[in-house]
Amino acid sequence: MKTKPDFAGVNVLSLESRRAEEMQSLIRGYNGIGTVAPSLREVPLETNTRLLEFAAELRIGQVQHLVCMTGVGTKFLLQQLKNIPETIAALQNTTIVIRSNKATSVLREHGLSATLVNDPHTWHEIQSHYQNTDLQNQTIWIAEFGEDTPSELISNLQAKGAKVQTLALYRWALPENTKPLEDAIRGVCNNEFQWLLLTSGVQLWHAITFAKTLGLETDFRAALQKIRIASIGPSCNEAILELGFTPSIVAEPHKMGTLVRAAALA
Repeated sequence: MKTKPDFAGVNVLSLESRRAEEMQSLIRGYNGIGTVAPSLREVPLETNTRLLEFAAELRIGQVQHLVCMTGVGTKFLLQQLKNIPETIAALQNTTIVIRSNKATSVLREHGLSATLVNDPHTWHEIQSHYQNTDLQNQTIWIAEFGEDTPSELISNLQAKGAKVQTLALYRWALPENTKPLEDAIRGVCNNEFQWLLLTSGVQLWHAITFAKTLGLETDFRAALQKIRIASIGPSCNEAILELGFTPSIVAEPHKMGTLVRAAALA
């Protein structure tokens, strides 16, 4: 067992986009040969009629609960609401539930507070949070974070009497330059990497989807079974398992620096 984190010169792949440079630096800092090939980019919805519907209901007091799935999504939502009169103030009368610590500081900047669901902060904990809550004639809006809200969560809330509305703030798309991702996928198929570091399940889903367009999905999936996969946390871990893979490690606490260090130490 290693006494200090050290990749010892092995090839490490990351599909990070937003913090790609930081990820590369972290891998290099632990003596790894890093390849960072973004598998997605965030695409804000320029014309969002759902946002206007949400704002209208909010202003007349018809939104009893707001569920925010990520800090990034929460920040984007508040930025949009700042341009719509009376909406931020109306949130003071709304119960806000979050599953990301990052959302707490964003809300605090606007004088808002929220309830953080229990660890490990997945949609399952959101479901558990409402388990003993009377939701008859209550409206819950769920601010999505690039993926659709799990149908099981929606069905469970509806079964308790809630009217559930979803609000897509942005969606994931492939990066504008897909050449690094293509090279990375071919590298995986050629068994060039020993580690894959994931900070979200969407990263892997997008990579597999793009591999399919290249006619390499079968080879890519087979090669991934030989690679050690590091997951940043429970939500990411859940997505990885659903895609048919088993992470070697799950970072604790669930931060990027901890993720890279844990992989280097394994």
